[in-house]
Amino acid sequence: MVYGAGGAGWRPRLVALAVILAVLTGCAGKPDRRPAAPFVPTATAAHRAIVRMVTSTTVIPTPTAVPATPTLAPTETPPALAPLVTPTAPPPAIDLARAHPNELGEIPILEYHLIADQDGRWSRSWQHFQDDLDRLYRLGYRTVSLQDVIDDRIDVPAGTSPVVLTFDDSSPGQFTFVEQDGKLVPDPHCAVGILDAFVREHPDFGEHATFFVLPAAEPPHNLFGQNQYQKAKLDYLIAHGMDIGNHTYWHQNLATVSDAEVERQIGQAVQVIGTLEPGYEVDLFALPEGAWPRHKELAYQGNWNGIRYNNRAVLLVGASPASSPDRIGFDPLALPRIQAIPRQLDLWLGALDHGVHQRYVSDGDPNRVTFPIGLADRLKARPGEEKLRSPDPNYEVYRLR
Repeated sequence: MVYGAGGAGWRPRLVALAVILAVLTGCAGKPDRRPAAPFVPTATAAHRAIVRMVTSTTVIPTPTAVPATPTLAPTETPPALAPLVTPTAPPPAIDLARAHPNELGEIPILEYHLIADQDGRWSRSWQHFQDDLDRLYRLGYRTVSLQDVIDDRIDVPAGTSPVVLTFDDSSPGQFTFVEQDGKLVPDPHCAVGILDAFVREHPDFGEHATFFVLPAAEPPHNLFGQNQYQKAKLDYLIAHGMDIGNHTYWHQNLATVSDAEVERQIGQAVQVIGTLEPGYEVDLFALPEGAWPRHKELAYQGNWNGIRYNNRAVLLVGASPASSPDRIGFDPLALPRIQAIPRQLDLWLGALDHGVHQRYVSDGDPNRVTFPIGLADRLKARPGEEKLRSPDPNYEVYRLR
């Protein structure tokens, strides 16, 4: 049969057929570039001396099977591959007028001691500790690690505020194991168990806290008590993203002892924790009773029997909220805290929303700092910062890194 004038119409048909065959062959030869199934880590299953001051007074979906990929013959040249990643639209810009960011504001670092059955000067009942977490959540606070504050990598959703939870003296009420169905789990009435349960209900709250421990305090308060589970408890805290800090060997008031004893108290605590957790860096330190050694620099760094310590942060007892790490005057080596007792909590959580004290409110991006234009003179200038064009004339925006 003849197609077209002069019988030449068959050529376009053959060319078209050849193109189709080439495309099919090329598609069959593409290697499988799908990412491997995600790795799902398994959690490692993993209370100290009350200070003399205290005692005295998803299911992963099954991947769909795909046909085996044909192998190219040695003489074949694989066709050029088009990118398989489809570009996604950038996230919508933050509505600054709605989020009201102020990343030069203040951050509450809460200081807990005993978690007990009743409130006291140095204790918080476990029921009221639950209430504290619920109150913080409703007020728009989300937990962050102390390390992230020091590193200026505060990552909470836009419009929310960071809060740091700290616990001094490693008492049993902070962390006790109980057996449940043949497994060790945190007591639901201890701080760790209460925080675990709250985060299961409110995952966006975050499970961040720092425990300033005492390795050699009188039992049952040495490393939370339950001596046979000391390492398991430290394992558990680390596996859940919490930090272990230094509170000296047995809660020694450093203002009353020699320089050598200061170094021993801090260095020996580092040694014990390092023995239980090899390779773990103990570089957060809380001053017992808020007392500085006579030579202040020994709270920052020192050496005991070849055990060197170099603290990134030194925490005080009580006082006030801490400054933003982006604000002039921020000093990680003298961080104030708020004692987590009713009068102090009510005072400061209220003050942070009114008057001179203004709380840190995030813009949602840990790599930027955003604040109202009236606070520009409080920004701590650092190399590498870049001023960005702000989408709202009422705010200034800088890129940190």
